[in-house]
Amino acid sequence: MPTTDEEFIKYGLRDIPKFAEELKKNPQLATKKAREEWNKAIDELLCSKEAAAHLQKQMREIPMGPKMKGDYQTLINACLSKDFKTLFDNVNTQNSRTCGIWVDTFALDFKRTGKGKWLTGSEPQGLCNVVSIWEMEVSEILGFVVDTVKNTVLTVGGAKSGVPEFPPGVCKSIREEAKEPTVWRAANENRFEPTCDFIKHDYILAPFPWE
Repeated sequence: MPTTDEEFIKYGLRDIPKFAEELKKNPQLATKKAREEWNKAIDELLCSKEAAAHLQKQMREIPMGPKMKGDYQTLINACLSKDFKTLFDNVNTQNSRTCGIWVDTFALDFKRTGKGKWLTGSEPQGLCNVVSIWEMEVSEILGFVVDTVKNTVLTVGGAKSGVPEFPPGVCKSIREEAKEPTVWRAANENRFEPTCDFIKHDYILAPFPWE
């Protein structure tokens, strides 16, 4: 995905017949025309009086923190000054500063391996043949789980034979993330420091009522 106005224009020109040939002959002129076309479209789509009024209404009515308000105000100012590069770059930057949350619910069957110790495993699952092994420690005095560790392993072979990875490289990404176990502890709990400014819900997977 292009991250700047210039990258978008160069990327988009490849699929526009009227600019593609001119791009080969005169890249500078083709880029200039494409920018004019792009700016006109953005002005009509995002910077109309109606769109600006909608943004201002959202700023008044939707609860939001200072970072989100700052982003909205940047969009409004960019429209007023016809600074479409800043507008486009701001939208892309916000996407890169947003973390998505994937919520999944599932059941695990544990087997006791010792005093207060429990263990569960699974068969290879999914495109990347992932095996998740959970270890749990229960305090017999306190009566609740005090330590849970999840180890994720990609079995030999990686992706299933004959099945393409989608998106490409997803198995490699999972392998990198799985190098360190995920740990939950009642004492000395981990506090994760996200790399993002915003959080959104991507997927919530819940069992059907009849399951």
